[in-house]
Amino acid sequence: MSNKKHIFQMTTEEFFEVFRKEILSIIEMKESIVQNKVKDGKDYYTREEAKDLLKISYATLWKYNKDGVLRATKIGSRVYYKRKDIDDAMEGGCYV
Repeated sequence: MSNKKHIFQMTTEEFFEVFRKEILSIIEMKESIVQNKVKDGKDYYTREEAKDLLKISYATLWKYNKDGVLRATKIGSRVYYKRKDIDDAMEGGCYV
């Protein structure tokens, strides 16, 4: 890995154009995630499936459950998350 530092000179307009493109890229990525949210018809997801859908760790999933961002539903001895709650979390951007 290189430790070289690069300095670029640009006008304020050029800077804002680069900044605008980056913001639009982030917005498009978020919209893509929301549009491609779960389409498999399931109503409940396991911890692993919820973690993968939200692209978070088990620890973060536990924290979201503890903080009330996502509510877990226990069925027997297993923990599940409702599709609506996962969709709301994805649209609300709480996982980003």
